[in-house]
Amino acid sequence: MQAPAYGGVPLQFRARTERVAALVELLSAICPGGKDKESKAASLFMSAEGVRVTTTNVEMTLMSTAWAQRSLFTEYEIRDECFVCLPLTTLVDCLRIVGSDTKLHTLLELQLESESAPLVLLIHEGDNAITDCAIRTLEPTPALDFVFDSSDVVVQVVMQAAALHDALAELELSFGSEVRIDASPGSEDSSDPPSLVLSARGDAGSCEYCFPHVG
Repeated sequence: MQAPAYGGVPLQFRARTERVAALVELLSAICPGGKDKESKAASLFMSAEGVRVTTTNVEMTLMSTAWAQRSLFTEYEIRDECFVCLPLTTLVDCLRIVGSDTKLHTLLELQLESESAPLVLLIHEGDNAITDCAIRTLEPTPALDFVFDSSDVVVQVVMQAAALHDALAELELSFGSEVRIDASPGSEDSSDPPSLVLSARGDAGSCEYCFPHVG
């Protein structure tokens, strides 16, 4: 569907959603913190299926992607696929302000005139209040291209992200930034189940987290 024109200029992308909190939670999961907070732009790719947001760390060793599916939006109109870069922290901060008052009915509208134009956020709060802000897009940054051939995969682990986050945070806080990761396929007789082990050593001693396969 072609996005409508505003002020005589056709939009390349336009979307509306009332689920602002869900969008904030989704983007916050990949929003860099610490020394990366202001240093990296996020890449936004809009297509007919939804919006893919990708960011990398300073060392260009970690790529994080969030996928806002089309179903997240009540209205979704796009003229052509488009790709823009912008500071993700700025976008998340703006959205957090929008969704801070849960007593008001909030409707968020995203507009993009072209890949070189600012991303415009129109915020409808209650019956009368309308706020708009424009986030200037940046020059595209080199993207990481992690290509994983399925034939080369030795082990694959699916687990709760919160458990992994807590373990890594504790190891880094207590023993520094180097963590050893061991994945065991388990024994053939099932007496020793498959497991993922995170361990670290430091002046204070050593620590190990073991996540056995369940199910």
